[in-house]
Amino acid sequence: MGNGVSINLGDTLPYLETRLLQLIGKDQSSKDLESWFNSLQKTAMIQASYVKCIGMHHPLRMSEIYQPTR
Repeated sequence: MGNGVSINLGDTLPYLETRLLQLIGKDQSSKDLESWFNSLQKTAMIQASYVKCIGMHHPLRMSEIYQPTR
């Protein structure tokens, strides 16, 4: 009866902490991915906010040419 498996809780706490952070997206890998995606979105917003057609000397902001409908 004394040949059972024993688990030291103190040794498993760092592993459990790492897994919990991964599950809720707070580990370093998730933070790096979020930072990369945010910078990608900012770049896309900047690039999409200007319009330049053939023959224009400089691009215009989308807000300058956009006419909202009712």
